[in-house]
Amino acid sequence: MYISTCTIELLFPPLFSSFFIIVKIKVVFIFITVCLTLSIIRTTKRSYEFYLSLLCKGVVS
Repeated sequence: MYISTCTIELLFPPLFSSFFIIVKIKVVFIFITVCLTLSIIRTTKRSYEFYLSLLCKGVVS
């Protein structure tokens, strides 16, 4: 059964608003961390592939 967060916040304002703020902050933090990690991995992979292609070209020529 799905109850929207607004209804819960109306029923228990002080407790749930702080709880949801904490959850939102954690979700945003996790999202940012994941995005940063992925972008770092992507750029590392790209530079690694670039380095490998340079090595191969150097070996071939």
